[in-house]
Amino acid sequence: MKGKTMGRILLIDDDPDIRFVARLALKRGKHEVTAVEGGAAALALLDQGLEPDLVLCDSMMPEMNGVQTLLALRARPRFATTPFAFLSAKAQPAEVEQGLKLGACRYLTKPFEPHELLGAVNAILAEFAPGAAGAKAP
Repeated sequence: MKGKTMGRILLIDDDPDIRFVARLALKRGKHEVTAVEGGAAALALLDQGLEPDLVLCDSMMPEMNGVQTLLALRARPRFATTPFAFLSAKAQPAEVEQGLKLGACRYLTKPFEPHELLGAVNAILAEFAPGAAGAKAP
C-alpha cells in the first residue's frame, strides 16, 4: 500500500496557516489534498472535473461562507452525496445543528490537533467512501 493515495480531499479555508497545517496532516495520511481559500474557487475546480472523496470546509469565509458553499455543492447532481464536513472555529450548538441538517456528515472544530484531524478524515472516508464497508450517503 506504500505510495497509494487513501482519499482525495478538497480543503476550503481562507486561513493560509490552517490550510498549511491541515494539508500536512492529511498528506501524512497519504491523502491527496487540493486546498483553496474560498467556496467560489472550490466550485470552479469541481466544475472543471475535480472529484473529491471528501470536502472539508470552513464555515466563516469572506465572499462565500461554508453554508453557501455546501448548498451550491449539493445543487450540483454529481456532488449531491459527496461527504462534506465543516472544519470551523464557529461551533455553537445551533451552528453545528444547522450544518448537519443541511447535509454535512460531520462538524469538526478548530483549533485541531493534526493527528485528530487525520483520524476524523479517515473515519469519515471509511464510513462514506464508495465501496467502504458500511458506506452510506451523508
